[in-house]
Amino acid sequence: MKKKFKLTYRITDIMFTRDPRGNKKYTWVIVETVFKKTTNRSLLKLEPRSDGEWNLVQFIRSEHLNLDVTRNIMQELVNAASRVLKTINMWPQKQTPNGAEIAMNEIMPPRGVTDQVFISFRSGMLDLPSPKWENLWDRIKSRVQADPYFKVQGFDHADIMIAVDLLSELFPASWVRARYRNAGIDNMSGEFQRDEDEWFPAYHLARTAQGAICVDPGWNYLTEIGLSVRDLQNFDGIEQLKQQIARSPGTQHHLCLAAELFKRRFLVGLEPRTGSGSATNDLLTSIEGRQYAIEVKEFRSSSPLKRLAKEIAKKAKRLPEHPHHPVVFHIVLSETSTASEDHAREREFFDNLETILPMMPAQISAIVGCTRFIDSSGGRVKRHTQKIVLNPSAYISSNYDDLVTLFPTNTEVVQYPLFGIGIGANSLFYFGKQ
Repeated sequence: MKKKFKLTYRITDIMFTRDPRGNKKYTWVIVETVFKKTTNRSLLKLEPRSDGEWNLVQFIRSEHLNLDVTRNIMQELVNAASRVLKTINMWPQKQTPNGAEIAMNEIMPPRGVTDQVFISFRSGMLDLPSPKWENLWDRIKSRVQADPYFKVQGFDHADIMIAVDLLSELFPASWVRARYRNAGIDNMSGEFQRDEDEWFPAYHLARTAQGAICVDPGWNYLTEIGLSVRDLQNFDGIEQLKQQIARSPGTQHHLCLAAELFKRRFLVGLEPRTGSGSATNDLLTSIEGRQYAIEVKEFRSSSPLKRLAKEIAKKAKRLPEHPHHPVVFHIVLSETSTASEDHAREREFFDNLETILPMMPAQISAIVGCTRFIDSSGGRVKRHTQKIVLNPSAYISSNYDDLVTLFPTNTEVVQYPLFGIGIGANSLFYFGKQ
């Protein structure tokens, strides 16, 4: 009786390419097959169907695979690849004054809601061997170019590609790898918990390179950062600011605010001198000839009012007794816990912001308190200016209307759910292997 040999296999990687003309997107599945104790590598070339499943376009068999690959065997391989490529999707439904009902499914979202999906994730990709760190940005770029399921809601492909090229300079693969190593993780599929200070954007970049993240609000903030660098590319001081981005997460806020002010033609200086030794302010703005020095702060603190008072006192020591321009603190709170707790903390902070006035030195003229977020419609970062507090004892007063003009609320309608951004942004999603 002739001995039967069983074919065993495992998927080792999935890659994405376009055809030479750039018209079609193809997904390549790398399969290790074992037949008669011999391991071979074969390739499946797939393209997506309208129902979210996958069709086999081509099977490239290893020349050493001495096996009649039947239609059933090929379909078994395609089915295995489809399970790895299956997405988990989330999108908003009914909007309420305080939030939205969220729908969730697998494989692909229904017709009519594709542009509303704010999360799409392939958990199966985390079971594959981790890619090499040095290939991180090549893999991200190939996904932007050719993965039919990778999107950044509210941005066109050209802007995403511009942002990705600039982000690869800000956060090189060696930087992402170092963040993972600092957390005790040696590969991209490791469970990098989001309570780590360096979680963003290392987690999002590694998960994207591995093929897991398809749609995520974290990529809206990454795209905002990349496009902010583009917008400021010829502005004096941008190179020094770029060097700080990877070392200081709070600089991300600094950069994005500078780009926003530049586009609206209010920015006149990055890191301008205060007039006291080598000390600098973060930004210098001008509105109808009136200049304002802006100090940009992002707090991750359970006691933000106390932290603000300390920062103001520290800043006053680095300013001349009589500053050349009104000095304004622009404050954003970063998240520390659950969304409801953060909302209560923000509300308490803004409600009590005036209580800091008795301890404000005369060199500081005003405080502007804002929230920054991404809503589920995507696009660039949105802002709500919650409160402006003027210091009546300031040496140089700020004009309230000027500050309203410099820091307006930039959206009238928001699409829930909302996602906070910045240091330790806990409203951004975290998905593990389960």
